[in-house]
Amino acid sequence: MPPIDYSTWDVFTDLDSDQELPPQVSKPAQAAKTTLSTSAATSTIATSTSPTPSSNNTIKAVIVRCGGDIRGRPWEATTIPSDHAVFNKSVPPVAALLDLLIVIHRLGTRDNGQFRNIENQAITHLNAETKSGLAPPQWQSGIGSVIVARKDRKSLSPEHY
Repeated sequence: MPPIDYSTWDVFTDLDSDQELPPQVSKPAQAAKTTLSTSAATSTIATSTSPTPSSNNTIKAVIVRCGGDIRGRPWEATTIPSDHAVFNKSVPPVAALLDLLIVIHRLGTRDNGQFRNIENQAITHLNAETKSGLAPPQWQSGIGSVIVARKDRKSLSPEHY
């Protein structure tokens, strides 16, 4: 593996917030400014993920495809009924640790015997136990494509996934 060329990383050096503050602004004032901008960003995210009203009680969710099903992007938007079985699942350990209240439901992708790749690494990593770092055996191989939805039944867009 070639060595990493850190000389191209200089574009990140101008992101230091201490350099942008005038000398008379103290560190506590800087912390208050950071807290304010963080809460504003959080409220924007919460607003953008509110449930979408629908006449037929459907929820926007995301299909995360396994290696054998990928044609284009590995995930896409879908709609599921509000009483779908995915909402009976528990939140995976890594997602719970990050306060991402999502649930995952397997779609039942089958191996057709022609070396079809039904692995889904992203979902394996979400199901890893926080103490051991390993996913339970049922989430380590042969997962196939899955549906990912928010546990609170609000809309989940592919961008937020």
